[in-house]
Amino acid sequence: MSDVDLPERLRQQLQTPWQSREARARMAPRLSYGRHQCPPNPNAKIAAVLILLVRRDDEWCVPLTKRQPYLPDHPGQISLPGGLIEPGESAEQAAVRESEEEIGIAASQIALLGSLAELNLYNSNFRVLPWIGVLTGEPNFRCNEAEVAELFEIPLSKLIAETADCMEIRRGSLSFSAPCYTWLGHQVWGATSIMLSEFAALTRSVQG
Repeated sequence: MSDVDLPERLRQQLQTPWQSREARARMAPRLSYGRHQCPPNPNAKIAAVLILLVRRDDEWCVPLTKRQPYLPDHPGQISLPGGLIEPGESAEQAAVRESEEEIGIAASQIALLGSLAELNLYNSNFRVLPWIGVLTGEPNFRCNEAEVAELFEIPLSKLIAETADCMEIRRGSLSFSAPCYTWLGHQVWGATSIMLSEFAALTRSVQG
């Protein structure tokens, strides 16, 4: 993809609320039966994540992290940079702060473009607010090893291709299938893949 003006087109599109239920449903685990579309638990923890566009030659990419296996929330899973919103903090401030803490990108190098609709995670009792941004400087990532086991980048072209693999998930005696993106040996599924699928749909909508 060679759309150097993609960030500006996304920013313009996000001036009004944007959501794709179809894109969310496409990547939802088969066991979720549409729970992500339901009203949130009033006691849910509120978090924000950042879908960060990074330019690599003529390709846009999105950095993802593999969480350390000992973390209390979503251990070992593939995630977008982000975390809990602190008291007195906005969602966009939290998304930028957490990205700076986790992958070492300075807040001054992140230009926010807008946000997607919040996603409700009933299994872990989270409400997640996804923000979209573009990196304005060099992508010199410095991972916080206490939280991040690995960082890799998935090409935007992979996400907008509308192709997904399928993986089997086991939780004790429970087994179910889930759509996923497979890249560099990683399987990206669950909330992260749902948000990336919606972001891919948004990108396709501005490409014409």
